[in-house]
Amino acid sequence: MDAHFREHPARYTHTVEATVDPNNRRVNLPDNSMLLGKHIIGLVVSLQNSGDTARTITGRKLVADEIIDCAFLTLKSDNRNTLSDFPLRLATQKAAGPTGDYMQLSLPNGYVPSSSYIHIADGPTIPTNRSIQLTFIYQPPVDDCFTEAA
Repeated sequence: MDAHFREHPARYTHTVEATVDPNNRRVNLPDNSMLLGKHIIGLVVSLQNSGDTARTITGRKLVADEIIDCAFLTLKSDNRNTLSDFPLRLATQKAAGPTGDYMQLSLPNGYVPSSSYIHIADGPTIPTNRSIQLTFIYQPPVDDCFTEAA
């Protein structure tokens, strides 16, 4: 296993879909405050399969790997850029990676959706009606599964 990835038993996850636009290389993350105040401990970026049939949680097709390879994530937390232009490809596990691995991350207070985005660098043609899907692994403020029973 890669030293920057960890296995998880799918404890607490939240999936975010960011729809790409051929006329805009900046893709804003949806305005969803569900992860504010949560300690984000990991990130997984979904990849398209070789048959181009993988879909997001809403049924939209995922972007091709060439888009992910040119995409950079900025997450703002606590009035600062915690991740700034982070290459999304570093948060993926290609076919060789086992299911359930995630890239380690530590955002103790979550992230601010209205100030967080994905930038797609010049190069590939951005398709229509496709999305990038990010799954965040987090711990709630109090993780009862680690408290001892009285």
